[in-house]
Amino acid sequence: VAAIPGPAVPVAPTQTNSFGIDNLELMHKFSTDTYKSLCLSDSEITIWQITVPTLAFKHDYLMGGILALASMHIATTCEPSETALLYHETGLQYYNRSLTPFRNAIDSITPQNCNAVFAHSIVMIAISVASPRLTATKDECASITENIVILFELLQGVKKILQVSRSWIKLELFKQGPYWKSTPTELDPDT
Repeated sequence: VAAIPGPAVPVAPTQTNSFGIDNLELMHKFSTDTYKSLCLSDSEITIWQITVPTLAFKHDYLMGGILALASMHIATTCEPSETALLYHETGLQYYNRSLTPFRNAIDSITPQNCNAVFAHSIVMIAISVASPRLTATKDECASITENIVILFELLQGVKKILQVSRSWIKLELFKQGPYWKSTPTELDPDT
């Protein structure tokens, strides 16, 4: 079948964000691949692939978080290293851009924003896991320890968000996880 000739129409360049990476590319990566890394069970697939991106259209901090995570995900898989660095930097910039509005949302959790706050807190954990792996070297033992402490603190934050807004949250994540149901125990000083 021959192609029907038509007028030559110049293709407009894709709209890019201020970081130079196309938002559509990052959203596509998140909704086709990255979301899978957040699913603990098959019951969470629809939540991470469809519900959370839909929430992100209403909550800028969540959009920034999922675009950051997708950008960092691309950074782990692309060559050459200059390209990976560009995606990693873009991810960090989206992450940084999401922090202030996220803090503001945490200060005033409501039934209208609790799902986005909860989802973003989980995305932040994923970003904290992904980011050090992209920049770590073999001799960064102290840095790795610090990252583990930060990760633990972020997990405690997610748990507190869940405890504060449990009756409002409609996202069925971690339904059977005992971590979210138990109360933290104090460590002895030697630990």
